[in-house]
Amino acid sequence: ATIPPERVDSLLADLEAAGYFGFADEYVMDSPACGMYATDSPTVITSATREGETKTIRHDRGCSAAPPELSRLEQRIDEVAGTGRLVVR
Repeated sequence: ATIPPERVDSLLADLEAAGYFGFADEYVMDSPACGMYATDSPTVITSATREGETKTIRHDRGCSAAPPELSRLEQRIDEVAGTGRLVVR
């Protein structure tokens, strides 16, 4: 698939505005940033590069202390990438 550059630029601006590049690298069980943990939740791994800096975040949705904005950004990434067309329901 091809994503128009202006959509990628818009996504990177959203990531930047929400503080994505300053979030912890991991929100997984036993990590300091996790908080209270609930089992059997999915894990989402996102990665973005801007100006040569790559940020990758492992987000176990069972971690209560993950920033709420992170889940919104994960959905935004899916929207821009068009991953919905890859999911069979």
